[in-house]
Amino acid sequence: MCHLRFRKAWVAQGRSLSDLKYRSRFFPYGPWLAIGLFVVVLLGANSSVFQKPVFSWFDFIANYLMIPTFIVLYVGHRWWHKTRLVKLTECSFSVD
Repeated sequence: MCHLRFRKAWVAQGRSLSDLKYRSRFFPYGPWLAIGLFVVVLLGANSSVFQKPVFSWFDFIANYLMIPTFIVLYVGHRWWHKTRLVKLTECSFSVD
């Protein structure tokens, strides 16, 4: 997601993609494929919970509690520190 946003900000500031020292060969499909694979791995890593003959809510919660925990911590941090996304036109780039 960072790569997708970086490229959008780069173009939004009127910069040319040819100015980049490195350009991803598989953009935009590579980042989207990576996001998709991340979701598959995240949801499928503990799929054994669904393959047992008797469904266990305890195992389900224990295996998938990390997802809502991450979301709560992320949103809580953003709320506590009053952080906001930087506008694409205001992103700062360090160019050598």
